[in-house]
Amino acid sequence: MKISKTKKQKPNKYTISSDSEESVASLIHLTNYDSDDAMLPLSSFVQPKPVNYKEVKWEEIKTDVFLLVKFVGGARKVTTYKYVCVIKEKDKEDNEIAIVRLRALNEVCSDFYINESDESFIQMDMVVAILPQPEIKFEKRKMIYSFPGTIDVFKKP
Repeated sequence: MKISKTKKQKPNKYTISSDSEESVASLIHLTNYDSDDAMLPLSSFVQPKPVNYKEVKWEEIKTDVFLLVKFVGGARKVTTYKYVCVIKEKDKEDNEIAIVRLRALNEVCSDFYINESDESFIQMDMVVAILPQPEIKFEKRKMIYSFPGTIDVFKKP
Protein backbone atom coordinates (compact mmCIF):
# COMPACT_ATOMS: atom_id res chain seq x y z
CA MET A 1 0.00 0.00 0.00
CA LYS A 2 1.09 3.54 -0.60
CA ILE A 3 0.33 6.56 1.56
CA SER A 4 0.20 9.85 -0.28
CA LYS A 5 -0.88 13.39 0.46
CA THR A 6 -3.86 14.61 -1.52
CA LYS A 7 -3.92 18.17 -2.80
CA LYS A 8 -7.63 18.86 -2.20
CA GLN A 9 -7.55 17.96 1.49
CA LYS A 10 -6.23 19.97 4.43
CA PRO A 11 -2.53 19.58 5.30
CA ASN A 12 -1.63 16.42 7.22
CA LYS A 13 -4.45 14.43 5.56
CA TYR A 14 -3.34 11.29 3.73
CA THR A 15 -5.03 8.76 1.47
CA ILE A 16 -4.17 5.11 1.10
CA SER A 17 -3.91 3.36 -2.25
CA SER A 18 -3.12 -0.31 -2.82
CA ASP A 19 -0.37 0.14 -5.46
CA SER A 20 2.28 -1.45 -3.28
CA GLU A 21 2.62 -4.72 -1.38
CA GLU A 22 3.66 -2.98 1.86
CA SER A 23 1.04 -2.86 4.58
CA VAL A 24 0.03 0.34 6.33
CA ALA A 25 0.72 -1.27 9.70
CA SER A 26 4.42 -1.58 8.86
CA LEU A 27 4.87 2.10 7.94
CA ILE A 28 4.58 5.28 9.93
CA HIS A 29 4.63 8.81 8.53
CA LEU A 30 6.78 11.15 10.62
CA THR A 31 6.63 14.50 8.82
CA ASN A 32 4.58 16.51 6.35
CA TYR A 33 7.05 15.78 3.54
CA ASP A 34 6.03 13.73 0.52
CA SER A 35 9.46 12.13 0.15
CA ASP A 36 10.26 8.47 0.76
CA ASP A 37 12.71 9.57 3.48
CA ALA A 38 9.75 10.53 5.65
CA MET A 39 8.55 6.93 5.72
CA LEU A 40 10.24 4.63 8.21
CA PRO A 41 9.40 1.04 9.12
CA LEU A 42 7.52 0.66 12.36
CA SER A 43 10.16 -1.86 13.47
CA SER A 44 12.68 0.98 13.84
CA PHE A 45 10.59 2.32 16.75
CA VAL A 46 9.90 -0.97 18.54
CA GLN A 47 12.17 -1.72 21.48
CA PRO A 48 13.24 -5.38 21.79
CA LYS A 49 12.43 -7.17 25.02
CA PRO A 50 15.19 -7.71 27.60
CA VAL A 51 17.21 -10.92 27.40
CA ASN A 52 16.44 -13.59 30.02
CA TYR A 53 19.54 -14.08 32.15
CA LYS A 54 20.67 -17.37 33.68
CA GLU A 55 21.71 -17.74 37.29
CA VAL A 56 25.47 -17.66 37.84
CA LYS A 57 26.99 -21.03 38.80
CA TRP A 58 30.69 -21.92 38.75
CA GLU A 59 29.88 -25.13 36.84
CA GLU A 60 28.28 -23.08 34.02
CA ILE A 61 31.41 -20.94 33.54
CA LYS A 62 33.05 -22.39 30.42
CA THR A 63 34.97 -21.17 27.38
CA ASP A 64 32.87 -19.23 24.84
CA VAL A 65 30.04 -18.53 27.32
CA PHE A 66 28.75 -14.95 27.32
CA LEU A 67 28.49 -13.05 30.61
CA LEU A 68 27.21 -9.77 31.97
CA VAL A 69 30.06 -8.52 34.17
CA LYS A 70 30.27 -5.57 36.56
CA PHE A 71 33.38 -3.43 36.90
CA VAL A 72 33.94 -0.65 39.42
CA GLY A 73 35.54 2.47 37.97
CA GLY A 74 35.32 6.20 37.55
CA ALA A 75 37.32 8.97 39.18
CA ARG A 76 36.51 7.87 42.74
CA LYS A 77 36.03 4.16 41.99
CA VAL A 78 32.35 4.33 42.95
CA THR A 79 30.70 3.94 39.53
CA THR A 80 29.60 0.43 38.58
CA TYR A 81 29.80 -0.38 34.89
CA LYS A 82 28.25 -3.48 33.31
CA TYR A 83 29.65 -5.01 30.13
CA VAL A 84 28.97 -8.01 27.93
CA CYS A 85 31.99 -10.32 27.94
CA VAL A 86 32.92 -13.73 26.55
CA ILE A 87 35.02 -16.27 28.45
CA LYS A 88 38.42 -17.14 26.98
CA GLU A 89 39.39 -19.58 29.72
CA LYS A 90 38.67 -20.54 33.31
CA ASP A 91 41.45 -20.91 35.91
CA LYS A 92 40.17 -23.40 38.47
CA GLU A 93 43.18 -23.02 40.79
CA ASP A 94 42.92 -19.24 41.25
CA ASN A 95 39.13 -19.02 40.67
CA GLU A 96 39.79 -16.44 37.95
CA ILE A 97 38.09 -16.11 34.59
CA ALA A 98 39.91 -14.74 31.53
CA ILE A 99 37.43 -12.64 29.51
CA VAL A 100 37.27 -10.38 26.47
CA ARG A 101 34.89 -7.43 26.58
CA LEU A 102 32.41 -6.80 23.76
CA ARG A 103 31.31 -3.39 22.46
CA ALA A 104 27.73 -2.51 21.59
CA LEU A 105 26.89 -1.74 17.97
CA ASN A 106 23.43 -0.31 18.48
CA GLU A 107 21.56 1.90 20.95
CA VAL A 108 19.38 -0.91 22.32
CA CYS A 109 22.46 -3.03 23.16
CA SER A 110 21.45 -6.21 21.38
CA ASP A 111 24.30 -6.42 18.82
CA PHE A 112 27.95 -6.57 19.90
CA TYR A 113 31.43 -7.20 18.52
CA ILE A 114 34.60 -8.35 20.29
CA ASN A 115 37.07 -5.68 21.38
CA GLU A 116 40.28 -7.78 21.09
CA SER A 117 42.35 -5.17 22.93
CA ASP A 118 40.15 -5.35 26.04
CA GLU A 119 41.10 -8.58 27.80
CA SER A 120 41.19 -9.01 31.55
CA PHE A 121 40.83 -11.42 34.44
CA ILE A 122 37.79 -11.29 36.70
CA GLN A 123 36.63 -12.98 39.87
CA MET A 124 33.40 -14.95 40.11
CA ASP A 125 31.74 -12.25 42.28
CA MET A 126 31.99 -9.79 39.35
CA VAL A 127 29.69 -11.92 37.17
CA VAL A 128 26.13 -10.55 37.18
CA ALA A 129 24.54 -13.11 34.87
CA ILE A 130 25.10 -15.74 32.23
CA LEU A 131 23.70 -14.66 28.86
CA PRO A 132 22.09 -16.85 26.21
CA GLN A 133 24.18 -17.81 23.18
CA PRO A 134 23.83 -15.08 20.52
CA GLU A 135 23.29 -15.50 16.81
CA ILE A 136 26.51 -14.89 14.88
CA LYS A 137 26.46 -12.62 11.80
CA PHE A 138 29.16 -11.12 9.62
CA GLU A 139 29.09 -7.45 8.62
CA LYS A 140 31.99 -5.66 6.92
CA ARG A 141 34.48 -8.35 7.94
CA LYS A 142 33.37 -8.17 11.60
CA MET A 143 31.82 -10.98 13.55
CA ILE A 144 28.63 -9.61 15.14
CA TYR A 145 26.98 -11.30 18.13
CA SER A 146 23.26 -10.63 18.04
CA PHE A 147 21.27 -11.38 21.19
CA PRO A 148 17.50 -12.04 21.08
CA GLY A 149 16.77 -8.87 23.07
CA THR A 150 18.34 -5.97 24.92
CA ILE A 151 21.05 -6.35 27.52
CA ASP A 152 21.24 -4.01 30.50
CA VAL A 153 24.77 -2.64 30.06
CA PHE A 154 26.15 0.52 31.63
CA LYS A 155 29.23 1.65 29.76
CA LYS A 156 31.57 4.59 29.81
CA PRO A 157 30.41 7.35 27.45
